[in-house]
Amino acid sequence: MEKNKRIRITAVTILITGLIICLPSVSKKGKEIVNSNNLEATNKSNMVAANYEGKWGFIDKGGQWVIKPKFSAVGKFSEGLASAEYENKYGYIDIKGEWSIKPNFDNAYNFSEGLALASQNGKYGYIDKKGTMVIEPKFKGTSLGNFKEGAAVICSDGKWGCIDKSGSFIIQPVFDDIGNYSRNFQVVEFSEGLIPACYNYKWGYLDKKGNFIIKPQFDDAEDFSGGLAFVKVKDKWGIIDKNGAFLIQPKFEDVSDFSDGLAAVKTENKWGIINKKGELIIEPKFDDNPYSKLKYSEGLVAIEKNDKWGYMDSKLQWTIKPTFESASDFSEGVAAVKMDNKWGFIDKQGKFVIKPKFENVFDFQ
Repeated sequence: MEKNKRIRITAVTILITGLIICLPSVSKKGKEIVNSNNLEATNKSNMVAANYEGKWGFIDKGGQWVIKPKFSAVGKFSEGLASAEYENKYGYIDIKGEWSIKPNFDNAYNFSEGLALASQNGKYGYIDKKGTMVIEPKFKGTSLGNFKEGAAVICSDGKWGCIDKSGSFIIQPVFDDIGNYSRNFQVVEFSEGLIPACYNYKWGYLDKKGNFIIKPQFDDAEDFSGGLAFVKVKDKWGIIDKNGAFLIQPKFEDVSDFSDGLAAVKTENKWGIINKKGELIIEPKFDDNPYSKLKYSEGLVAIEKNDKWGYMDSKLQWTIKPTFESASDFSEGVAAVKMDNKWGFIDKQGKFVIKPKFENVFDFQ
């Protein structure tokens, strides 16, 4: 997971005798899966954001408008609210499309643990669900993270630390990096009680008190997931447990994040697929594209062949033949696909459940 690679596209591309696998998990304008100001879909409301004639609204799984398209940009629904841009200002709407927090902000992000990052006059702080700034806007730029497990990552004077919900530092800003913010952007948060941190050019894992539970000894490190984390020693990646012990010794040239229990690994410049035991599910035999990573979603991965997209399973057998102009992750049993320059949704049999008529959509989540 080399840093200069993952800041561009978080997917993988594998060349297989004319096939190209490339599944973006964060949209790029060229893929048109999501608006560039937003990263994810709506949540448990079973609505998804869709763009029609240049405006954003929300549809249900039947493709009917629940919130009519009238916004310049929207975020996902989180904790019952979604950020929305109207007349160059951001506020928050409820699931009926009514303003819960009026558009008074220059920018606004998703709610997490009752707080959301928002900016006024070039400074960022955190608001509550009444729209009140509970952590005053004193931070410059967007070098801040969402709250998770009671903590948020903050950069102050070029050093990284964490604050609590009162805005007080619970981890002093003394670290070179926390959570690989420079490449993960807003997706920096504690995972399973730990977060990777860099000190004196070595990576380890901090708890929420700022103590190194796993001492800084690695050349790179990723979040824990299911009790496991990828770490890099010199130029090879391996997998450790929460005691810092290697379950898989560093031997991979590059790796992807685990998705549906599978991860792509590269050895001798070829990609294969392993499970969380480190067992090879597919032998390394596929060519590498340096700008992307492999991601399975609900057992399927989107694949491009001859400029058309379809889906294959973990054994790289066609499940849905390549007939689409573009394709995104499966989520909640459906996936956004593009046909005749419009987006709709298909099920796992490849049948349209929402016909393609939108300029742009999020994924259901």
